[in-house]
Amino acid sequence: MNRLFEFGRYWNSASFLFYIFIGVCVCVCCQKGARLNSRCGRENALNKFYFLAFLSMFLPFAFRDKTVGTDTVEYIKMFDNMTHLSIDWKEIMIPHQEEPLFQLLLYLLRIITNDYRILFFVSGIIICSAYIVFIIHFWSEEDIFIPLIAICVPYTYSMSAMRSSIAVAFVLLSLCCLKTGKRKWALLLCLAAYWFHYTTIVNIALVILYRLIVVRGVVSKRKLYFHVILLAVAFFASIRVLVIYLASSRYRYYLGAGGSLIGNWAIIFELFLAIVLLKKRSVTDSKGGICIVCAFYTSLLLIPSLLMGAYRLTSYYEMPMLYVWSMYAKLFYRKSSVENRFLKSGIILLFVLFYCLFVMSRRSASIGFPYSLFRSY
Repeated sequence: MNRLFEFGRYWNSASFLFYIFIGVCVCVCCQKGARLNSRCGRENALNKFYFLAFLSMFLPFAFRDKTVGTDTVEYIKMFDNMTHLSIDWKEIMIPHQEEPLFQLLLYLLRIITNDYRILFFVSGIIICSAYIVFIIHFWSEEDIFIPLIAICVPYTYSMSAMRSSIAVAFVLLSLCCLKTGKRKWALLLCLAAYWFHYTTIVNIALVILYRLIVVRGVVSKRKLYFHVILLAVAFFASIRVLVIYLASSRYRYYLGAGGSLIGNWAIIFELFLAIVLLKKRSVTDSKGGICIVCAFYTSLLLIPSLLMGAYRLTSYYEMPMLYVWSMYAKLFYRKSSVENRFLKSGIILLFVLFYCLFVMSRRSASIGFPYSLFRSY
């Protein structure tokens, strides 16, 4: 068991159960919020249940101890030292300096107060709001909400990697704009994400890929497979160039990070689900199409992730992946009696809990993520 899950010295069962509880609260509140919107005939509307889901995530994030999250202390040091801006505006597109928008955020917050907790508050508002906005746009009453419990996985990681998590927030918002057909806004949000964390430049390619494969609102299977193969070849062919580029950037330390297929089993599994979904049905809704494209694209990002050590790339689309789980769960539920649906709900729940335990325990062991809301070490 310990070989499979790799419980590290920072592992804490009480904290893990608390994060699962947050995931359950978000799942239940968002399900009720979707039902309320459906009854009222409103689409993409914020209501009291979605606000409760936001609070369930925001309050622990904002009021946590500074020991929660591997990189939290480093961000506090950056906040304390941000007394002036050092942005070279001529090179804002080149990843040689600290990301300009993150610098600007720290500088503006530092002007307001020197208490580092304001960084927790503001980053918590940005990150948790983006999660809820994504859920409002992509999940409806008819979707299976159980996989949403796994939101605790990217949520806990955002307490450590705040800068990249703020960038992911803008990535999620760009996907929402892509769903509503606001492509220019999607690209602008991609640019904002890039200036919070340079590695999110990969999201621009995703927006372009989605635009290329959608024909009259329907995902073209042939175009999708063709462009995926083309991108895979391009990634393999350009690895040497990408390594040289990464070595000359501020992310050169990624090159020694490494990784394994076992640690990324969920991405392979989600790719399999996406292939099955494409085989069984035509994807005519934009939210389903976007999330399936995200599953294919994330599997492609395994190439630079495993060969170069750019491990963050595969974590940017965890929320769309959860929706792919929900799409497949609906197929799993079809033509089932009430008793069988109850049994199938239990199977899905066990799988989600297994996934959370696997990912969070391995992060505790491999990167020393301290789940220290309730410390026992």
